[in-house]
Amino acid sequence: MKHNPSPSPSHATRGAAPKTRTPVPRPEADATRLDKTGDRVGERIRFAAYVLYEQRGYVAGHELEDWLRAEAQILLAEDDGTTSAK
Repeated sequence: MKHNPSPSPSHATRGAAPKTRTPVPRPEADATRLDKTGDRVGERIRFAAYVLYEQRGYVAGHELEDWLRAEAQILLAEDDGTTSAK
């Protein structure tokens, strides 16, 4: 019976480029991000999404749509410089 030696760990990885991972933004990162006026962006987005939910008559099932719409409104207002200071 022949014995097949396993390649050594250094031999098995030789020539392979190390894998790098692209960091994925975490949702909580937005919640702590401050806009130009010092407001927390995530809190403003959350509130705007709730207002959209309220305007829809508290109908569930549109959470992502509400969040994305609110996020676009808030971030667009921030980019336009129309964010009001509290």
